[in-house]
Amino acid sequence: MKVLINCQARFSQVGDEFYSHNLGTFPLWMRYLDVFDEIGIVARAYPCDAPRDGWSKVNQPRISMHPIPAYHGPWQYLRQAGRIQRILKQTIQEYDAFLLRVPDHIGWLISRELRRQRIPYGVEVVGDPWGVLAPKAIRCFGRPYFRWALYRRSYLMCAGAAASLYVTNRALQQRYPSPRAQVTLGCSDVFLPPEAFADDQCRSMKQNRWAAWSTATPPTDEDPVRLLFVGTLNTMVKAPDILLRAAALCRQRGLPVHLTMVGDGIRRIEMEQLAARLGIRHSVDFKGLIPSGEPVRKLIDAADIFLLVSYSEGQSRVLLEAMARGSICIGSDVGGIVELLDREDRVRPGSPDEIADRVQQWVTSPGLLREKSERNHATAQGFRDDVLIPKRRAFYETYKQIVSQRHERRAACRSSKSRAA
Repeated sequence: MKVLINCQARFSQVGDEFYSHNLGTFPLWMRYLDVFDEIGIVARAYPCDAPRDGWSKVNQPRISMHPIPAYHGPWQYLRQAGRIQRILKQTIQEYDAFLLRVPDHIGWLISRELRRQRIPYGVEVVGDPWGVLAPKAIRCFGRPYFRWALYRRSYLMCAGAAASLYVTNRALQQRYPSPRAQVTLGCSDVFLPPEAFADDQCRSMKQNRWAAWSTATPPTDEDPVRLLFVGTLNTMVKAPDILLRAAALCRQRGLPVHLTMVGDGIRRIEMEQLAARLGIRHSVDFKGLIPSGEPVRKLIDAADIFLLVSYSEGQSRVLLEAMARGSICIGSDVGGIVELLDREDRVRPGSPDEIADRVQQWVTSPGLLREKSERNHATAQGFRDDVLIPKRRAFYETYKQIVSQRHERRAACRSSKSRAA
């Protein structure tokens, strides 16, 4: 059985090959290939002359790419809408099953065509457009309309799904229910193999450093508290400006901090300029894009506190990766973060004062840090691959049975009509 998957990320196309800096890893697609014979990926693709360092090839045996024009924003989409819809209708005919990621405009277009043809589909709900398009997260004239429209489309996609997989246990289910689904599961899409977890020695090194803050070696400008952010700089959803303001507040209060920001996007120059205006440019390191896996884990291990203070989150993979390393984490009080971090480790979205207060509190109370480190490491154990993979596989198997039963009913109906004729 062949399954079609939509993807909101944009890929790079070099001739007939497709690449991604973070979605090309084969283990990511194995979660589908363990159950289905082949998978197809429909997504936007930008033509490039050659792959860059760190890019991974996506199309491999049993994996096909179905590129659509690489539009950006609603106005570019409108110019390509007719062509995109023709591509999607043609692509649908090649597949037996459909697992649509929510939210995504391409997924919405596919689901609309599938409902028209009365073909059952499954959804994988990985984000919340209502939060992504919150007032402080996106600044554009049409934001209120797009917020309502994307929320409504995501709601309808889930409402019409035959099978629904959510990356949270409660948060997304409450906002985007699936009353008609024959199977529903809450299961993170994080990828945490054994090497993603820090061993006792690695965690002890960090904990010993924290313990020394109150005795021999408190933080100094030469050895500051090391803060880490990993996320896109294409929008303000991850609140990079709030992190910069929080770092500036810490330094104003006499706490030396250094902020490392991993990620890139059209807002990067704006964030660099903001850091300069706040007087902390020398204390912020903009790393740009870093390949996932070991390179990111090294940065997490080198940091003291991991920060994820987004305006919206589904179930953050990078937060779970940081927790698996035994990191101290501060997150915003939204989405799946609520299910991962204790209340005292969370802050209101858009509140640099609260972030600075938390950082100061933890640094001046190092006795709490070891407890929080071990607690985060233990929580992440529940998201190990050997825990999540069987759950996902059971979900896909059930959805595959739903599709197979439909095909059997249609075949029986055709056979009955043929005999009657």
